[in-house]
Amino acid sequence: RWFGGKAREVERVHVADWGRLPTDDRPAYLVVLDVEFAGGNRDLYFLPLAVTAGAPAARMFEHQRPWVVARLHGPAGDAVLHDALADDAFATALLDAVGMGTEFPTRGGRVRGERTAAFAALRGDPNYPLPVVRGPATSSNTLVFYGRRLLAKVIRRLEPGVNPDYEVGRFLTEDSPFDRTPAVAGTLVYERPGAEPVNLAVVQKLVPNQ
Repeated sequence: RWFGGKAREVERVHVADWGRLPTDDRPAYLVVLDVEFAGGNRDLYFLPLAVTAGAPAARMFEHQRPWVVARLHGPAGDAVLHDALADDAFATALLDAVGMGTEFPTRGGRVRGERTAAFAALRGDPNYPLPVVRGPATSSNTLVFYGRRLLAKVIRRLEPGVNPDYEVGRFLTEDSPFDRTPAVAGTLVYERPGAEPVNLAVVQKLVPNQ
């Protein structure tokens, strides 16, 4: 749903940049894809990837098929390459990176977390893990819910410059507090030399509704 180029002919897709995101039990990568269309236009997309092996891989292929990119076969056994957001540990690592201001080097730049002054209160006790729930695939972004406290909007099609959701939301959270919009907790930023920063995700207060 988040791929905006369905009506155009894709000439090629290649990895524009990538970096490792440390997780406890499996490889995970922050990947930026360059999609080139017929006629020369191109878009950048954020597609974090992870590898899951063994029995969890079989369960993922059976129950989370839309998240799977490819099946892998090798001397160590079978595995699946998949969208890393399907993995709770990866989603938790993203939130932790925002909260701790962690930086991850990529081949061509860096990805770093950035928190607002509201993060600590919105996150709650950092020693208490928040359950991860993925939103429905009906948006041009990918939504990840953290308990009943936070919502991460993971941006797929990347635009240069500060995302308005973050820029305006942060202003209304820190500089001119306004309690009729969701408070912004932080963001994940991708930076490259000679290019404007790009927001990969915006974390906001979750406003429950029916």
